[in-house]
Amino acid sequence: MAEAVGCTVGNAGNQISRYITDFEGVNDYRENRSSILADKQRILIKSITDAEVKEMNVRDRVVAFGILYDKERLENGQSTQNVASLHSIADRAIKAVSAANPPVKDNVEIDTVQSSNE
Repeated sequence: MAEAVGCTVGNAGNQISRYITDFEGVNDYRENRSSILADKQRILIKSITDAEVKEMNVRDRVVAFGILYDKERLENGQSTQNVASLHSIADRAIKAVSAANPPVKDNVEIDTVQSSNE
């Protein structure tokens, strides 16, 4: 292969090795992903200083608060959406559909009339 591309065998090996995945490393990562990510989260959070937070614009602080609040709720097994609002919206939709389509009375009699052409 090195001859075909005009380079040394060592250079060809170096170029090919860039595309070979370290499967053992990948498997180790997959098996320990949760712990690895938790450690990276700890490092990132620890690196944020109070001075840096104070320098953030208000919008970014509010967004960061919302994200951290949602993650805290997930960690505690709580919902991150207001289920009561969703329930209220569903109730209003059901009432609107019901008002637009009143129920058919059960005791309606239907007379069938055959035309004289039959």
